[in-house]
Amino acid sequence: MAYQKALFKIFGIGGTVAVWSPTALMLITSVIGSISSGTFQMDFLLPAELFLIELVGMLLLVFASWKEGHYFKPLLGCSVGSIACLATIVIFAEATGMANGTVPPLTWMLVFIYVFTALMSLGFIAVGFFGLKFSLQLFGKGK
Repeated sequence: MAYQKALFKIFGIGGTVAVWSPTALMLITSVIGSISSGTFQMDFLLPAELFLIELVGMLLLVFASWKEGHYFKPLLGCSVGSIACLATIVIFAEATGMANGTVPPLTWMLVFIYVFTALMSLGFIAVGFFGLKFSLQLFGKGK
């Protein structure tokens, strides 16, 4: 039983680090790029491009929270919401022809993509937040 507790702690920490890594990398490269160029630059699609890292982290957190019984519903809900937003973006881009460039992106198409990208990023941040709370709970420091 003690090894399971240790394993879930590893899953909690590893999942939280994996979920936060793409967002932190996006912010770090944004600051460095903005300082070096003198203009604001941010690759806001970086968390979507590194989705497999996010997915591994979300799976670790959801599994560990399911077994431990803490923060399972918020972690599952935010994870499914983020995945659904990414799937919506991909399906929309393929269906409209934006993905292969046959259709020039119209303003309403770009707004649709930006809104779902923002929702996806907020979902990743929420998973990271609940993952952090879950990890603190595992170590007895959370409420």
